Amino acid sequence: MASIACDTMTEQLIKPAEVVAGLDAARIAQEIEKPLLAGIEDIVREVAGHYRPGLWESDVDSVFDLKGMVVTSLVKDKGLLNRIFQEAGAKEFKFIARSGLVFGGAIGVVRMVAWVLFKFPPIKSPGRACS
Repeated sequence: MASIACDTMTEQLIKPAEVVAGLDAARIAQEIEKPLLAGIEDIVREVAGHYRPGLWESDVDSVFDLKGMVVTSLVKDKGLLNRIFQEAGAKEFKFIARSGLVFGGAIGVVRMVAWVLFKFPPIKSPGRACS
């Protein structure tokens, strides 16, 4: 009886294309997200077991290339790569900046003293000739 009702509706009353056209893709995704997330582990194990039996019991490093995945992802997302370097190296970047200030200042003082005492720079500046 249900089969007859379905046939009657799809042949005479409403077309499948009309039903699909009236669906809201965002709402469908929202509705199926939780059930899919709950069953994803079972689905992956079943599919992987069908196509690659023993996959989960094998050596993970021979199947999964973590470095390749990370490098590929970071090459695609340059903003993420920059953010990682900036966040991970924040302390080091501050140290480099402060070290440059200290060492640059110290070298500048030595050059200034050498010029005052001897009237020549002991270290030539790039691109400048001594006169």
